[in-house]
Amino acid sequence: MINQERLCYAYTTDGQMCRATAIRGQLHCYAHGPRGQRRAEALRQAALQRRRNIPVTIATLAETVQKYGLTRYYPELMAANARLSAR
Repeated sequence: MINQERLCYAYTTDGQMCRATAIRGQLHCYAHGPRGQRRAEALRQAALQRRRNIPVTIATLAETVQKYGLTRYYPELMAANARLSAR
């Protein structure tokens, strides 16, 4: 049963009231409180960082495959790397 007196006072992105129960002694639920906002910001920053990363090249991918001993699973990659390194 939901306690109507402890509903979250925040609004969702589509403009509706959040229907979650507020944390005891707070006006917002876990997602809309300060900790949830910090977590959401950290997730946004991580997504931006992933977009900024340099794309993987065949050489770096082949190096990673060799590092973990997975060369037999990626023979095409290893052949392409050998062709590129022979140039």
